[in-house]
Amino acid sequence: MYYFEYPIVDSTIYEGNISSSINTGIDQILEVRKEVNSTGTTVGVSRILMKFDYGYISSSVQSGVIPSDAKFYINLYDAQSSELAVEQDLYAYIVSQSWDAGTGNYSRDPSRTDGASWKYSDNATTATQWVSGSDKQGGTWFTGSIGDTAAEYNVSASYALSYET
Repeated sequence: MYYFEYPIVDSTIYEGNISSSINTGIDQILEVRKEVNSTGTTVGVSRILMKFDYGYISSSVQSGVIPSDAKFYINLYDAQSSELAVEQDLYAYIVSQSWDAGTGNYSRDPSRTDGASWKYSDNATTATQWVSGSDKQGGTWFTGSIGDTAAEYNVSASYALSYET
């Protein structure tokens, strides 16, 4: 059996002096990028945030409609990539605090700053920093696993991407 659950909101957040407060809550494409200068130093990255409603899945597992040993996957697709290294790692973590998607997009001029950005989880009125006193975080997340040893669940994952034709 296959069941598809789509994000209820999503956003890309960008590191960098100019882009660190930009909100992209209504962009059609989520962008994972890592910019490197000619000396090999990372000068900017982006992260994607996706929020799902797990109510149906949770109740279905509890009632036995979905087996407790079911496997869950996130499917991401390449829209247009360029200048990729032969090998890259992609990491996924559960965000550890709430955030707002906002109503901006990357190319909007002037930019919108009403939702999540590299600096803030919510920039509409409260300007809540991801980590209090720091505007250089790009989010907070859980790592490791939860549960006892018999039923332990990883709360983070990684995938090694290798060049293929």
